[in-house]
Amino acid sequence: MPFLVSGSSFLVKIEARTNKPETRNNKPEIRNIMQKYRALIVDDEENSRSNTKNMLQNYCPEIDVVGEAASGMEGKVKIQDLKPHVVFLDINMPGMNGFEMLEGIYNRDFCVVFLTAYSEHGINAVKAGAT
Repeated sequence: MPFLVSGSSFLVKIEARTNKPETRNNKPEIRNIMQKYRALIVDDEENSRSNTKNMLQNYCPEIDVVGEAASGMEGKVKIQDLKPHVVFLDINMPGMNGFEMLEGIYNRDFCVVFLTAYSEHGINAVKAGAT
């Protein structure tokens, strides 16, 4: 399911109870189980890719950026090669925009996080399934 992100970061935390006895204050111990999610960043602007990657590295240790693409066509190839769990996708790119890139990918087994600085793309992102 795609998400629309504007100025915030994507974060997933998974918590699980341990099999240890309850602690002194009679509350069960909780520990974080961190699963690494493979991510691809598709954006035609190098600064935007760099900023997104830095935000993910600094604030989302669960996300492992495994690749970057500077165009929709390159993004399609990298999705096939890298098999990411999540794709951070710019909408407004020359040649092939983010929506056009997704049109040719069937049986998607990854999440999409749309990245855009243009509010007018929000409606199209929602139509494409963003929440």
